[in-house]
Amino acid sequence: MVLAFAREINPAFTGLVKEIDKAVAANKDSKLSSFVVFLTDRRDELEPKVAELAKKEGITHVPLTIVESVSGPEKYKIAKDAEVTVILYSKAEAKTTLAFPKGGLDEKGTKEVVAAIAKLVGK
Repeated sequence: MVLAFAREINPAFTGLVKEIDKAVAANKDSKLSSFVVFLTDRRDELEPKVAELAKKEGITHVPLTIVESVSGPEKYKIAKDAEVTVILYSKAEAKTTLAFPKGGLDEKGTKEVVAAIAKLVGK
């Protein structure tokens, strides 16, 4: 399971979501799943942008959801300064957490997440 939290939609995060979507599609045999959670206090503003992201980028294997809370669900302990947090789970246990500060998710960070997913599924 790949769980990604984001506080905004930007090109870097869009690229990451596309990579996660590809990984889920390519790893059906390992039952890899994922969902993305956008954290906001302005759901009405974000909802059409999330729908546009899914449609424009062809995201079909990863549900995109919105939580009306900038801090996120308490049990996930999302860092306050993290713009993006990715948590990888196996058998309901968090195995890897990667957090990126505002502007900190780049191509290198996306590759790091993709590598962690590959490790999670044993590839």
